[in-house]
Amino acid sequence: MPLAQALWSFGTVLLLLHISPSWSEWPGRLRRWDRLIALLNSRAVTIYLWHNTCILIAATMLDQLWDIDVMWMHFSWLLESPWPVLAFTWVLIGSCIVWFGWAEDLAAKRKPQLWPDGSRKKRAHAR
Repeated sequence: MPLAQALWSFGTVLLLLHISPSWSEWPGRLRRWDRLIALLNSRAVTIYLWHNTCILIAATMLDQLWDIDVMWMHFSWLLESPWPVLAFTWVLIGSCIVWFGWAEDLAAKRKPQLWPDGSRKKRAHAR
């Protein structure tokens, strides 16, 4: 339902903007997420472009495991769970970040990086 999805997303963004409209620096309890957020921000387009393909591949591959007798006889609980697909999807998204993310850097006229999580900036700033 596209309208419901749009309203849900809009409401989430409004809530986040209401809670914290701007930060010049992460609050102490959120600093541990700084590198992950930097990576997600740096590769937002790559993630957006590839996430549906990664979901499809992960779900298709998990579906293929039903053809293996040992899997459906002893691990059907795992094959019915959404968690393996979610985990494998994130592994695939991580590989897409490495394989295709550099193109996002080139398009933004930045120096290409394989994993731009902000750790380089922290090392350069510490010197």
